[in-house]
Amino acid sequence: MDTGTYPEKPYIAPAQAMKTKKRTYNPRRVRTGLSYTVQDIAEIYEVHKNAVLRWIKNGLPVIDKKKPYLVYGGELAKYLRKKQAG
Repeated sequence: MDTGTYPEKPYIAPAQAMKTKKRTYNPRRVRTGLSYTVQDIAEIYEVHKNAVLRWIKNGLPVIDKKKPYLVYGGELAKYLRKKQAG
């Protein structure tokens, strides 16, 4: 009976090497004539509010730079289309 050796474990690639599917967001879920808060957008697309704040930091236009941030639905839809295309 051999108690000192174990079978070799299979090699598992690091998480960085694994391909992940890019998440897509349907721009039709927002109405172009309405304005949305960060919380509204987070609830519509089921993401964290920090993700929406990151979108603003990366170029999503806001109505005014004052908080609470408001985003036009048309601008949000345009941003999401551009984000998914490129």
